[in-house]
This record gives sequence, C-alpha cells and structure tokens, in this order.
Amino acid sequence: MHGAALNWVSSDSGGGQVSMRQSELMQDTGVLKRQAAEAAVAHVVTGMIVGLGAGSTALKALECIAERLMDGRLTDILGVPCSEQVADDASRL
Repeated sequence: MHGAALNWVSSDSGGGQVSMRQSELMQDTGVLKRQAAEAAVAHVVTGMIVGLGAGSTALKALECIAERLMDGRLTDILGVPCSEQVADDASRL
C-alpha cells in the first residue's frame, strides 16, 4: 500500500452499521483485488492452459480473462477449473 498505515477496523456492536472507514476499506480491497487479478492475467498468453482457482480474487482474474477473450486480446485459452462452481462461473462469463 505504498507507505500507507495499516488501520484495524472493528465492527460496530451497537447496531451493525458499517462505518465510512470500513466502507472505504472494502472499496479499496475490491480495487486492489482487481489490480492483482489484472497483474496475474497480464502473464496469460494465447494458447495457454490456465488453472482456474476459487475465491474472490480468482473470480476477478477469470473476469479479466473473459474480457480479453471477448475483445480479442486473447484466444485459444484452455481453462482447468478447480471445482464445479468455478466451471459454472467460467461458462457464465
């Protein structure tokens, strides 16, 4: 996080409301996961066999691969899913 301090956030036990800082952290996490996915997919080339993993960041990587397949930046990718759920996600995309 390039010099940023790590802040711990505790949940509000009084009513379950998410603080503005928690909301910002969740958004930052989503952005960072997308950036990590894009960095990983940058190593994928046409004709490659790619293992498709599980989890929120792996799903973002799968979305990045799908985008590149749709716009022609990638072709002929063989995805090997780690589970039926991941296979379903890949088919949907």
